[in-house]
Amino acid sequence: MIRYERPDPPEDFQDKSAAVLDDLCKYIREWRGPLETATLPFDRKFWSTYTCAFEKAQHWKCGYCERHISRRTRDLEHYAPKAEVTVLSPASVRTEAPGGKPTGTPPALCRQPGYWWLAYCWENWLIACKDCNQYWKLNLFPVRDDNHPDCSLKPETSGFDLNGAEPLLLNPFFGPDPEDALEFERSGGVLPGGDSPHGPETIRTCGLNRTSLVRRRGRLADHIALLCHLAVRSRSRPAEFGAILSNLANWSRPGAEHAAVARGLLRARVYPITDPEITSATRALCQRVQAAKRKDDRAALFAGVQAVNHLGAEHLPFAPTVQKVAEAELRLSWQTLARKPAAAPTLRTSARERRRAASADTSSSVTP
Repeated sequence: MIRYERPDPPEDFQDKSAAVLDDLCKYIREWRGPLETATLPFDRKFWSTYTCAFEKAQHWKCGYCERHISRRTRDLEHYAPKAEVTVLSPASVRTEAPGGKPTGTPPALCRQPGYWWLAYCWENWLIACKDCNQYWKLNLFPVRDDNHPDCSLKPETSGFDLNGAEPLLLNPFFGPDPEDALEFERSGGVLPGGDSPHGPETIRTCGLNRTSLVRRRGRLADHIALLCHLAVRSRSRPAEFGAILSNLANWSRPGAEHAAVARGLLRARVYPITDPEITSATRALCQRVQAAKRKDDRAALFAGVQAVNHLGAEHLPFAPTVQKVAEAELRLSWQTLARKPAAAPTLRTSARERRRAASADTSSSVTP
């Protein structure tokens, strides 16, 4: 789970969302009987027209588990559930059954309706895969001290207002940084980071340690660990170090599946990287670009520019140094170099490569 930048709503969104919310408020005012017995008429077509903006902002990944998604495997998720709120008992343990569905004690009803006034709130939306949304998170929404407000009353303020509740579920767009609250193991498992309650509650709510995810992340971790091992061994050879580091940086890009795993291993096994090291590595990559340009080798030129592009990605701490050196060496602005970012990498490793990664990790003297 990583941080994304929330897209801006269209200019006419506020007016349209206010209109459909007014219709919902009118229905509630005219309802005769306990509101808990009402089936609120949410306009599902309304939010379905805005999913594209969130798909692009999240790089076509689930906001919770970071799996790549398609239009058939994604939902527009309401962070604070609209129809009802459910809770898991402290002793509840859910495991993944064949087909991806959880087994164990199902969540119990806590509030009905839920945070219905946020059904059309832009800040309450994100994209999630169907497994996370429909099987695991469902209507769960952990808050501090289980202090959910009276959801029959709409707050007087507009916008994203939880009516006093303090959420403990991580959000990829705001709140505590997911990369600080979650730590990934070499096996693919995920652990809470630090003392914040957001990590354990998010892991439990979204089933981030379910078997299918652990296997996918473990397979990626094997590949990244091997690259980290090779990077450490090649620190004295700038050209090789730069190429391997660029490959690692590509796996940690926002569009890469499970980028948080790559970022965590990169921080633990390769950092700190000194300015002289990153300067020499960048210059070596730029020299390859210049050599390819002289030979008119377009394939090598494209690969070289992309390697420099990966190394100077904004999320990396040494990006300013890379960008400054690349601009000086290639005599081009960074905006020109980064104009066409590379597609997210796809992992395809054989059993032999995975055994090699495990062997390299065991023999490495670097402490994770």
